[in-house]
Amino acid sequence: MLRLLNAKYCERGKDCFGYHLKQERTHPLIAESVRPFGMAICAPCMQALSASLATNAAFCLRNENVQLCTHAKNRILSFPQVEMATGETVGPMILLRHVKQIMHSSYTESEQQNILESTINTAREQAFGPENEERAQRFIAAHKVAKSQNKDHHIAIARIEKARKEAAAAKRAARKEELARPIFQKIQSHFSGFKYESLVLSCDWNSDTGLCTFRQWPSRVTLGALLSRPSSASPKKILDGIALAKEVYSQLDELGFLGDNYPNQLKQWSESNEIFPEDHEPLVCYFLQNKNSESILSEVNGHYDMPSADSRMYASFKSRDRVEMIFQTLSQSELCDSFANAVVETSNSTKRRKRLQLAEFIWNSFDRTLEFICDLITYRERFEKAKSRYLMILQRIKQYEKHPDTKAWIAGILASRNFSQSLTPRVSATVTSEYDLLRYSGASPDAIRHFFRKQLILFMQAPSVLSAPSEASIGSDTSL
Repeated sequence: MLRLLNAKYCERGKDCFGYHLKQERTHPLIAESVRPFGMAICAPCMQALSASLATNAAFCLRNENVQLCTHAKNRILSFPQVEMATGETVGPMILLRHVKQIMHSSYTESEQQNILESTINTAREQAFGPENEERAQRFIAAHKVAKSQNKDHHIAIARIEKARKEAAAAKRAARKEELARPIFQKIQSHFSGFKYESLVLSCDWNSDTGLCTFRQWPSRVTLGALLSRPSSASPKKILDGIALAKEVYSQLDELGFLGDNYPNQLKQWSESNEIFPEDHEPLVCYFLQNKNSESILSEVNGHYDMPSADSRMYASFKSRDRVEMIFQTLSQSELCDSFANAVVETSNSTKRRKRLQLAEFIWNSFDRTLEFICDLITYRERFEKAKSRYLMILQRIKQYEKHPDTKAWIAGILASRNFSQSLTPRVSATVTSEYDLLRYSGASPDAIRHFFRKQLILFMQAPSVLSAPSEASIGSDTSL
């Protein structure tokens, strides 16, 4: 034990795989607490003299008498080692060849466990002899006590280190909050009586970190750094931040996003803007219908981390680009909803619901190609592609439904199955589901025909012998 505890270098002498020829010194050990296989050997020797256990050698991993190098992915020693000073065999009793032999001799884990225990007992008898059984048991008992004490020792060290770090973090948080509170009170006094005082000062204090986080992006951009780094907040920086915050909130009022002017001023702006791009108008309409005046302050686009999103929003604000600011507030799902509501024009509730599903499905299908929307340029490209595909599929659905062969085929199937008139709308609804149709069509007339046939047969549980419009009769029609 003293040899293991005091060793600083590999004990294999000139047989060490990491032996330094110039310095005539064996390789240093990884750490004082790491002694693989109960031996003071270095990492190069450990790699050369051991091998990793296979996953089907689980019977060894759960046996405490099998010494493994657990810090190097459960490696086991390959060859027996001899202590050079005394000539005694050292290291683990179970070697790699024992494990391999057990695995080749049996295939059930319970039988492998029995063979392993027998191998351990045999190795123990060979090491100590039957006359020294009492001495062997003392070694085993001492080994168990040492393992337990070592584990408890490391747990205690880890607990002390964790407590030290928590105390240091709490001290830093308390100090940071102690410095930030007076700054916040000074900011609060300057906004007393300001029109949007409650919006500017709404924030959350984190007791664990001592940080104050503003809920609105204008406050985070203009005042956030003063409270996150209070030690560097000079009186001039504080006054400059306060002045900038007032200017931002006042300009948001002028743009029509805040105050009594919302939403009338934005509506007048959108109605008077005659050069609105096709993809911009849905964003503005969706914002006016579903958002309130505080959305422009708190609901920053979720595609980015908070500092980056705030920076993008502030850049949009400085350019006084209302559409860009509105875009920054909408999430991916809201952009999808705005597109669907823009392209679906029918007023029929049933048909509108189906077509909204179709439009949303088309929009979301682009996400599979990792085409995420991070700016208005990407949004415009997605809008144009999705709308083009949506209109094309609608056109082909209508062409197929109006084809004489399609009508005759559906009528023939209904008649052959003796369906009553009351079931006809249900069948028709199944056949004309544009949302499901998209998955099979790929905007292809052939795929649309196959889909209709499959849907009708599945719905009516009809045998496959039912006839359908021939490929030649429909495929030859140039209108498809």
